[in-house]
Amino acid sequence: MYSITVDTTNKLLRVKLSGFLMADEVKAFGNEVQVMVANLGYRSGEHSMLVDTSECTLQAQEVVACFQHVIASAPIKSRRIAVVTGSSLSRMQTRRILVRDQAMMFDSAIDAEHWVLTGNAGEIAA
Repeated sequence: MYSITVDTTNKLLRVKLSGFLMADEVKAFGNEVQVMVANLGYRSGEHSMLVDTSECTLQAQEVVACFQHVIASAPIKSRRIAVVTGSSLSRMQTRRILVRDQAMMFDSAIDAEHWVLTGNAGEIAA
């Protein structure tokens, strides 16, 4: 399951992922993000994403591959992606998905939001 809210003041998409996702749900998520940012008039690199995966279970390999494809093939890319992870296994799986510049993982939503808005992580990254 996923939900997306938009903070237009900061050009920030707040995403909440939970449970065990299916590949078609990941594709729908990717499409919804692209439509949303296009409708907001954002071009590639003009928005950021804060993704909370702390309530996700480990995902099937097919879902991991689908996330990798959605991120790599997105025509409108985020400037930064901050991901709040739960367990250390979830963090390892997220590392495999987030193979791109300007993406970081965090244990804390506060730290993730600080970095995604400022680009300044200091010693707070997980």
